[in-house]
Amino acid sequence: MRRILSILGILIVAFMSLACDCEEEFLDEFDADMVVEGKVISIESATDGLYRIYVTTSDSVVEIYTPDDTEICGYPFVMGEDYIIFGYYNEEDNFFGQEGTYYTTLCSYTMSMEEWDAIMGE
Repeated sequence: MRRILSILGILIVAFMSLACDCEEEFLDEFDADMVVEGKVISIESATDGLYRIYVTTSDSVVEIYTPDDTEICGYPFVMGEDYIIFGYYNEEDNFFGQEGTYYTTLCSYTMSMEEWDAIMGE
């Protein structure tokens, strides 16, 4: 019994270490390099564990990246849904994409327009 509890404890700690931890990673909305409101029109697998998201706005189509798993803070976009997206510029090639691209995560203020409207009281 003691062995089972030890194994269970190890598994719980391992699972918790894989989960997204926004307390340490939370991005400041006032530091966002881009804020757009739009509808997700495409979600594609990109290289190295990223999704490439295309969002149509009132006057353009925006490309933004997010990790492909919520456990590593990827934002769970849904095709056809409307979002307000806080994007951050990649100044160099890194985990979030290539230099010159934008990314968002669960640790930004990105959210569905439904959530945004509820917060804003609309």
